Amino acid sequence: MRVSDLIADNLCKNGITDVFCLVGGGSMFLNDAFGHNEHLNVTYTEHEQACSMAAEGYVRASGRMAAVLVTTGPGGTNAITGVLGAFQDNYPMLVVSGQVRYPTCIDSTGLPLRFLGEQEHNIVDTVKPLTKYAVMVKKPEDALYEVEKAIYIANEGRRGPTWVDIPMDIQNAQVDPETLRHFAPEAKESNWNKDVFIQEIKASKRPVILTGSAIRSTGYIDKFRKIAEKMGIPVLAATYNGDLFPNDHPDYYGGFGIIGGRAGNLMMQNADLIIGMGCRMAYRQIGFNYEQFSPNSRRMVIDVDPAELQKSTLRIDVPFCADLKDVIDDLLAEDIDLDLNGKEQWLSYCRDLRSRFSMYQDKFDNEVPGQVNPYYFAKCLKKYLKDDGVIVLGNSTIAAHVLQLGIEKPNQRIINNMNCGSMGYDLPAAAGAAVAIKDDVILATGDGSIMLNLQELMTIRHYNLPVKIFISSNGGYRGVVRSQSNMFGHFTGCTPDTGVGMPDFEKVANAFDIPFFKVSEQSEMDEAIKNVLSTEGPVICVWPQDPDQLIEPRVMNRKSETGTIVSTPIDDLHPFLDRDEYEKLQYSNWVKDHE
Repeated sequence: MRVSDLIADNLCKNGITDVFCLVGGGSMFLNDAFGHNEHLNVTYTEHEQACSMAAEGYVRASGRMAAVLVTTGPGGTNAITGVLGAFQDNYPMLVVSGQVRYPTCIDSTGLPLRFLGEQEHNIVDTVKPLTKYAVMVKKPEDALYEVEKAIYIANEGRRGPTWVDIPMDIQNAQVDPETLRHFAPEAKESNWNKDVFIQEIKASKRPVILTGSAIRSTGYIDKFRKIAEKMGIPVLAATYNGDLFPNDHPDYYGGFGIIGGRAGNLMMQNADLIIGMGCRMAYRQIGFNYEQFSPNSRRMVIDVDPAELQKSTLRIDVPFCADLKDVIDDLLAEDIDLDLNGKEQWLSYCRDLRSRFSMYQDKFDNEVPGQVNPYYFAKCLKKYLKDDGVIVLGNSTIAAHVLQLGIEKPNQRIINNMNCGSMGYDLPAAAGAAVAIKDDVILATGDGSIMLNLQELMTIRHYNLPVKIFISSNGGYRGVVRSQSNMFGHFTGCTPDTGVGMPDFEKVANAFDIPFFKVSEQSEMDEAIKNVLSTEGPVICVWPQDPDQLIEPRVMNRKSETGTIVSTPIDDLHPFLDRDEYEKLQYSNWVKDHE
């Protein structure tokens, strides 16, 4: 049996049914095997970066792992950014790359050559820092073992991408499947202790659970929601994971982080026990001024990655190095008595904050001629989102506005990649999500971001993927405009006047034979969204984003009475509250006012 056919069959046996590919000479035998395997669905993109980003969009939308198939040299290097995004956000994918024949590889010489074979590059050493496992198959008899190992590692523990590089002579070699060795995983280690976990909660008076992307990437979102209901402890979700709980869930109190809600950040800062479950507590979550993060709390954190429990930016009192799935299963296995009777005042405080601060404000409905408020756009979009609808976000300012408003139904999804934050993520990720769910996908992105992988409109059109594309037109890179304005007072390389041009998107839509809608005023937005969502197949809609609407609330430095710049705690958000009001919202003062 040919090694390439063996690998294709092994993907199917491991539940991988979809592959994103751009063919090349260095992967010709793999291309042939994958493309003609009746159990594999291969989607061909217009760029290798789109392959890896589509694979990430696929697993986010479906929970199922996809594979990426690229050729040697630039085929592999082009795919790297999408792999980095999956690595930093903990989503699995298997990348299979072609390579020149092993006798013409640098590796075979033992010399520090830059390259030897045609279009050769030592891709394994390049991607090792951004994959969980990367290997070149040097013997035909090792191919099955390495692919099985890569698939297992991608899904085990803290999930992420793996990479298997296969030279052409190995791809085309013949093997006897019955004689090949298989991968056998080792047992996992854990220091999880349920008794200690429960004791910490019982001893606290003001506990709060902080959740993040691992709740979703592990596939345990429904089980975690059951845990939240079982424990009755207030739950906050990192705002960049805005679809973990619907807004009306009784145990959910909103987002937290540098663009989190006021309620969530105040709760976090006033808690006496922080329980981290599936949350790395990165800068975006606890603030850049991390020394001031929740100053009076004990921190109990569950993380499968021991390095995350040793970061100097986070003092952890009770670290559990354990797989979150095992922890959740253990907590669900029997009744838990957390004795919340002494925590009624804390729960009242949390409920009061939640009722005071809505993420959507009435002022967002105010119309500005020729502009649409991005929060108003997000509200309208949520209004028509199906109960199991999927929104993909590009890395543009509109992403923050949509994420802050969250979801209304438990099965709605918001897909975004914020840790890597690559512009150009939008179209490939939306295409991958559409392949996964075989249904409509809404894409909300900006005119700057979409340009970086604009060619993927051809993929969407060719496969007739039902991606409803909403492009906010703000004349370039709005986030960069704001940062340059704050820092320098002048601009470079971020607007048409300073060097970045934008096309006429109606002409772009016509070129790809995609229906086009244009919104000119805020009053047209609601009807336009209805029309776009009722149109079959892919659609493009452009709308004018109000450039003056900032992301709010958000962490921002402020000037002191002496005029110096002060780094604020994460609960002191812009637009800044009146100082008296801010102080009254601290738990100790709130208690005095409610005695």
